[in-house]
Amino acid sequence: MRVLYHFPTSTFSRRARLCLAHKGLEHELKDARAIPEQGDEARRLSPVGTMPVLVDGGRVVGDSTAIAHYLEIAYPGGPPLFPKDPQAARDCLDVMNLVDTAMNILVDVGTRYWKLRDSAEWDAVRAERAARGQRALDALAERATPSRPFVAGDAWSCADIFLYAGVAWFAGIPARVATNPLLPQILSVGMTLPLGLVEWKKLHEDRADVRHVEGR
Repeated sequence: MRVLYHFPTSTFSRRARLCLAHKGLEHELKDARAIPEQGDEARRLSPVGTMPVLVDGGRVVGDSTAIAHYLEIAYPGGPPLFPKDPQAARDCLDVMNLVDTAMNILVDVGTRYWKLRDSAEWDAVRAERAARGQRALDALAERATPSRPFVAGDAWSCADIFLYAGVAWFAGIPARVATNPLLPQILSVGMTLPLGLVEWKKLHEDRADVRHVEGR
């Protein structure tokens, strides 16, 4: 049985769960945040040191992007995660990179680097990073429109999975802000989720794999 160690609310973990659901692969979820022992176990298994971590038989794969590529290689018979058309495949990688740029900036500046905020350089560094992340979000909003529901090719792919997971996580922060002290810090980074991305997300909320992952 495949096992996914994850953080339930993490955008990176959500995308891994969506990839598994899209491939139709059964798996056991282990909450590495609620059960510290499971987090320790995952970190022992993967030298990457982050969540999610997929264990598939004797194979251990850390990092959500690596998990997506692994699933495509290991299970080629299921629905594809990456477009076959060369241009669509390039578009998919572009979108994944833009999503990672935005999400990594939000998480890194709002959490990992937060202790440096008293530095004289903090405001300038935060502003530069936030501007870079905002450009990525704005570029994604230009691609994701009602007339183009799939952002890479003509079918659901990793591009859509990564974007959906990112938008769902970012859009959900205000409702969860009182539950985690890190969330106000993330909001203080100064990036804004374009309304167009929120509207694009609504186009896919009733997908069977999305409903399954979100417990609906």
